Amino acid sequence: MDRNLTPSNPSALFALPPMQGGGRATESLLSYLVRLARAHQIDARRLVRYTVWPALPLDGAGLAISFYREDARTVNGIGRYAYAFTQALERLTSVQGLEGLTFQAWKGVIPEIGAGFLAKEVRWCPACLAEQRQQRVDSHFPLVWSLDAYRVCTRHHRPLQHLCPWCGKRQQLIPHYPDQARCTHCCGYLAPASTLQTQENIQEADLRRAHSLESMIATPEGKIMPTHPQLMAILQTAAERWTEGEKKKLSLMLGLSDRAIGGWANKQQKPAFSQLLQIADKLDLTLHQLFTQPLPDQAPSSASPVPAKGKPRPAAQLSKASLESRLRQQLDAPNTAEPVSRILKRIGVTRSYAKYWFPELLAQLAHKHQQSQQQATAERQIEDVERVGRVFRNIAATGDYPSIRRMSQALRPYRLSLQREPLWNAYKKLRERFCDMDNRGRIR
Repeated sequence: MDRNLTPSNPSALFALPPMQGGGRATESLLSYLVRLARAHQIDARRLVRYTVWPALPLDGAGLAISFYREDARTVNGIGRYAYAFTQALERLTSVQGLEGLTFQAWKGVIPEIGAGFLAKEVRWCPACLAEQRQQRVDSHFPLVWSLDAYRVCTRHHRPLQHLCPWCGKRQQLIPHYPDQARCTHCCGYLAPASTLQTQENIQEADLRRAHSLESMIATPEGKIMPTHPQLMAILQTAAERWTEGEKKKLSLMLGLSDRAIGGWANKQQKPAFSQLLQIADKLDLTLHQLFTQPLPDQAPSSASPVPAKGKPRPAAQLSKASLESRLRQQLDAPNTAEPVSRILKRIGVTRSYAKYWFPELLAQLAHKHQQSQQQATAERQIEDVERVGRVFRNIAATGDYPSIRRMSQALRPYRLSLQREPLWNAYKKLRERFCDMDNRGRIR
């Protein structure tokens, strides 16, 4: 990669087109960065460290290890890293409009530093990834998956996942291996093909909120850039229409503290993202509609009081004894090792309630699931090593030398890489045997 741009070499990196389309279809800037590394067949972090980071318009900012652990998630957001990475990647690739892969259009109404906006961990819809693989398109993570409040996929009606189905670990924000659909720890595929057939019941309220969040990523022709004065004008209109101009009453009507709207107006403060989302929910509008459509004629109903927190209580339809019986049945069931969260969801109790009464049972179920995942990972590793052997022999049978390059090309359709230590060790042993090949070309 040439870092010095010249008229004959207008871009240092490939002009890779992003996956766009608006809403659920638009990929995130982090996803684009990983796909860019994959297009160049290099480690995604090496691309960041040696090519992208030196091009960032940041004054005296060195690349710290904490960036990969925490700050990388803000590349998809509205802050300085979102702006800097957008500018650098547009310059390096000559691809314009990459700010559409972030939430920078909403920086006028969302505080740059605030809780509840961007998720702290990588999450994905297994069915979406399996569908991408089935359609033979590059694996990519939509931008909307990076929002903390986005919990369910509106296409497949499934909750997003955050743990590898094979090793049970969380994923790195910027992986070494340039494919987000692969676990950054065990390299297992995050979405087995069987996930396309799985169906789960999703609450209607969760789907409405997910659609509202998807509306933030509008198509190019429907793009908006909300501002703080625009939001204040909308709320002022609502106050004049429903509460005779009293902001305190409007705040309570929208389920906020009585001084929330007044504080935003007087101190020029931006609402927390959760508050902005609550306003749209209360008005039965998506976030996009909040800034593009007239307010409804009828005032929203008053917010219901927040229930007081207390000790976890059993579900009305399930006694403590019944819960213990169900958990023990699950523990004793052969060839079954579901995640604890899925078991409790099917039973119909919260984790806090089950853990309050039966912490040992929950620990045993978690251990059983972990062992099952480890066994599945080991079996998958054996299968992958056997695949390397078959590919090696197929190349050798054609009379070609099974070089690293040929092996990598042949393994790519199977989403395998010799960068994985077990596969590399298997390849080295096969190559040593290949050097002792007899005159008939058969491996001893």
